[in-house]
Amino acid sequence: MAEQSGHYAENLPAFIQSITPGILPFLYESTGIETFFRDERDPEPRSRRLFSFHRPETLAALAAEPDTLRRRLADMPVKHPLPVQNLRACQVEGITNLEESFASAHPRALVQMATGAGKTYTACSFTYRLIKHAGAKRVLFLVDRANLGRQAMSEFQQFVAPDTGRKFTEVYNVQHLTSSNLDSVARVTICTVQRLYSILRGEELDEDIDEKSGYELAAVYEGGSGVSPLNSGTTQSRDGSATLNVSYNPETKRYEKSETLIQEFRTSPQLRIAVTVDMIATGTDIKPLECLLFLRDTKSRTYFEQMKGRGTRVLTATDLQAVSGADALAKTHFVIVDAVGVCESDKTDSRPLERQRTVAFDKLLLGIALGKRDEDTLTTLAGRLARLDREISREDAKTLTELAGGKSLSELSNALLAAVNPDKVEAASRRLLQDRVAELGSESYGSLQVGYFDPAEPVTYLTGDLPHWRQENVTYFVTFR
Repeated sequence: MAEQSGHYAENLPAFIQSITPGILPFLYESTGIETFFRDERDPEPRSRRLFSFHRPETLAALAAEPDTLRRRLADMPVKHPLPVQNLRACQVEGITNLEESFASAHPRALVQMATGAGKTYTACSFTYRLIKHAGAKRVLFLVDRANLGRQAMSEFQQFVAPDTGRKFTEVYNVQHLTSSNLDSVARVTICTVQRLYSILRGEELDEDIDEKSGYELAAVYEGGSGVSPLNSGTTQSRDGSATLNVSYNPETKRYEKSETLIQEFRTSPQLRIAVTVDMIATGTDIKPLECLLFLRDTKSRTYFEQMKGRGTRVLTATDLQAVSGADALAKTHFVIVDAVGVCESDKTDSRPLERQRTVAFDKLLLGIALGKRDEDTLTTLAGRLARLDREISREDAKTLTELAGGKSLSELSNALLAAVNPDKVEAASRRLLQDRVAELGSESYGSLQVGYFDPAEPVTYLTGDLPHWRQENVTYFVTFR
């Protein structure tokens, strides 16, 4: 359809050419269900999905601009080089690569930074540049929790522009959205995903909904949580413009009290120790923190890194002494006191079961039938079976159980997950070793005391456990975790 609309724009009837000579700048394509828009003045014009057709006054405003947003984005890295003062090397790299991505007309970008690297400050810095140098009219700053929104608002209020020395909020209006009332003059709107979803649905929600888990640019801030609001499908800008993802439920009264306590701990010289459970992780910025004491283990690698990140914040010696006293000369490092072995315990990455969402169910089953046994395929099948088990009728479930030799879909799903569970695999391997040693003696399979794999043991003692794919003159090394 894009080629067809372009052909129409280049071959307008004579009576239209007499009114508007030349090629039309704004082109639409629609199927009746989906509507696309293209601005032929862009450096690389391409169609973008819209929620609805533009209003006439919007088109008039676009036509009055000397160039387009994408043209300004393409020119910004050259015309307005990034000032690097007050920026860390990782922040300079992130902003530079982001602007190069936008200059190349990529509509989406991901900035991934380590915990404590200054993601919010980075977001404020490139937002300032997008508004001032690229002419972005409004920026939507999305967060997944209200405390991240308050943190972002505080960062915008403290951000000092490197070219003028003025604070961000002295130059541009910033709104922290707590209702459906949008400030028409706000250049930055900070909003939770929950509230954005309610606005798009036309629903009015209470202010405390943020506590329970038409823009030109959407900055989706995760605060290291690993939760991507982009997956919800609600963050596409009204004209299909750029979206940026920056990689980052207590009741209201309790939450407000905890926020007050955290603020006091952050700034008060009297408060020295804070004891929390599942509260101080992502989104909590206490820069003077110099000691973390762990009294409980966690198996989540992401959550552990977030908790460690509370100690990575840096601050000036003056700010440190204001909280910690004159003896605190500078924060050069932080200390972890590990009372439970959390630093040594095994950690896992939380990943979705369905890692091959685009693979059709019949093709997934065909791959299994043809011998595919990789972890992503097995976990995806387990997830599909578990979901199917909740959707089918009792009669269908009974029929499938009979066909599967008496195993229900839930049991089949659990068995697939057990097959890729490293702890269960290791336990099964040790049982196999015990059975073989009991059957043939330790002379053939080594000593039980050395565990399943010991680099010092002769390799021939181990390869005997792999008769189904063992080949002559090939050495196999089997390791677990």
